[in-house]
Amino acid sequence: MKNISKKSLHLSSTIDLLSLKKVDQKLAYNLLSQYEREGRSSFKLQVSVTELAAQLGSSREAVSKSLSELESMQCIKRDGAKVIILNHELLENILLK
Repeated sequence: MKNISKKSLHLSSTIDLLSLKKVDQKLAYNLLSQYEREGRSSFKLQVSVTELAAQLGSSREAVSKSLSELESMQCIKRDGAKVIILNHELLENILLK
């Protein structure tokens, strides 16, 4: 039963991610999901930007550009693989675009 529940949650998350159209929306969703899993606004990315791009179905360049845009909007701050969410509400608003 526990495995079925885990698989169901994973599939639900995958469907949510696939329903998003833009790279910035997918990235915001990913960062917010990791924020919820970690339970804090500061966390280390679990994968490289290249792997993250593959997970999001995008190119490394597009994900890097979106990360830079989120930084310039002061939505997040990055230091290598470490990410700090500065504006949780703005990330949620990106999902609604």
